[in-house]
Amino acid sequence: MTGYLAKDAYRSLPDPKYYPGKPRTDLKLCDENYDRVSPSQRIRLTAEIEAAAKAQSDQIISVSARYSDASSESVRIHSNGISVKTKGTVFSEGAGVTVRDKDDARPEGGFGTSSRFHSELTDPESIGKKASFYALRKIGQKKIESGTYDMIVENRAAGRLVARLRGPMSGGALQHKNSFLEGMLGKKIASEKLTMTDDPFIEKGFGSRFF
Repeated sequence: MTGYLAKDAYRSLPDPKYYPGKPRTDLKLCDENYDRVSPSQRIRLTAEIEAAAKAQSDQIISVSARYSDASSESVRIHSNGISVKTKGTVFSEGAGVTVRDKDDARPEGGFGTSSRFHSELTDPESIGKKASFYALRKIGQKKIESGTYDMIVENRAAGRLVARLRGPMSGGALQHKNSFLEGMLGKKIASEKLTMTDDPFIEKGFGSRFF
């Protein structure tokens, strides 16, 4: 079926000179004790998060606590000489909280964290308390008039904002001319106060890296 595809002059394997060598450092992406986490531990953590969240106020209507973990391993082989593999683990926990406001309004809030290592997860009580805090502080919120305002972005939302730039910078978006950054190489696109750095060597990071 590939005979019916449009030719792509730029589709080829990378030059082997760009292939990485053997890494000199362990980026700590995999928890070797992953298999030791039992189903009962998972259930207990989730229950403790729920209990901590519900205990914060009698204005809480419902709590949805969550816990998840995953272990992955992949291999990539190119016909021009590279054979690499990567493996990693991720553990996540959090909660969503709904509270009672005036006029039967039901604001919602939540909090969650993730880690490469089970032992470094935030304690369940802190997760539950923060989830309720973000919900309870919405009680009494009101709409404001339309207008132009300075906006303070909470650090929890920063990643989603940066993603709005990262997507248009991808090779696929540029090649398909589906990017507002088409033709902007070498030109200013944002404030000089904004700096983005692509660093694949951050320990315990959640980026992808083959080795």
